[in-house]
Amino acid sequence: MNEKDILIDIGFKSEGLIDRSEFLQNALPQIGDKIEVYLEYFEDRNGNLVLSKEKADFMRRWRDIREFYEKEIIFTCKILRRIKGGMIVDIDGFKDFFLAVK
Repeated sequence: MNEKDILIDIGFKSEGLIDRSEFLQNALPQIGDKIEVYLEYFEDRNGNLVLSKEKADFMRRWRDIREFYEKEIIFTCKILRRIKGGMIVDIDGFKDFFLAVK
């Protein structure tokens, strides 16, 4: 780890980097922790993989939401605000639009 990036070994020839800003300050990974990451680029200027935890989290949430829909699973979300035609909701950190139906 350095001031800007966290070095992650994902089993490739070179290590990957994730920007520290993608983690909550009190939730930085520790040596040996396993985390889900998304591979953005195979190599940056220094030959490191460029990884993203935020994109991995987004893709996992999106996959979960699709599964809820396909399996007709009822879930809980938080209404953030009402707008014309519906509302903006938060589903475990994923913001979405729900259409108002009469």
